[in-house]
Amino acid sequence: MLPGGAGTWSDGKLTTRIGRNARDVPERPAASLGDRVVSHGELNTAGNRLAWALRDLGIGHGDRVVSW
Repeated sequence: MLPGGAGTWSDGKLTTRIGRNARDVPERPAASLGDRVVSHGELNTAGNRLAWALRDLGIGHGDRVVSW
């Protein structure tokens, strides 16, 4: 176990795990920074929004994206 009760896994994709947690425990905290806490449901929603926005720009699976 990692600090704060977080676990690790080696099977499957991160997106699959986030989606499963969003379905099973949507209100449980997924991440925090300072006073800001994001639930699994919020994290999944934000990830999906980003994925659709990138798709709308013509970016697809396997394309590289830089963020700063």
